[in-house]
Amino acid sequence: MTAVAVPLLTGPEPAYAVSENANSTITVELKEFRDADKLEQDLRDLGVNADVTYRKPYMKCQNDRGTLVGGGYDTPEEWRESVHYKVARPGPKGFVIDPRYVGKDQTVALEFTENPKGPFKSQLKASVIEGTVKPCVPVHDPTQLG
Repeated sequence: MTAVAVPLLTGPEPAYAVSENANSTITVELKEFRDADKLEQDLRDLGVNADVTYRKPYMKCQNDRGTLVGGGYDTPEEWRESVHYKVARPGPKGFVIDPRYVGKDQTVALEFTENPKGPFKSQLKASVIEGTVKPCVPVHDPTQLG
């Protein structure tokens, strides 16, 4: 098991912790919405090309961030069978990334939304994109109250 924390021994409390599990999955425990670039680098160091975006409450990224691997999905069943559903799942200490679902020349786009009123600190949306992910263009998310 490998663990990485940011920052090192001096300075403020680390924003997150990353650990590599025995089954080759990666656990990310998000503590604060900061250091996205460093989290991306730590995931790359573990073999996962990632684009990390922290969004404000009641916001989401505009949908077109690149070509989805496997195309889109129209039903909840198709969603649950997609790589987008399987690549990042909630875990006991945060969320777990399964690198098997991110191929060569693909990027997992991880979008975290602050959730000040819900039972969880944040919500996660994960998408696997062919190549490079387009920057997030924040737009209001009508599915969230507020």
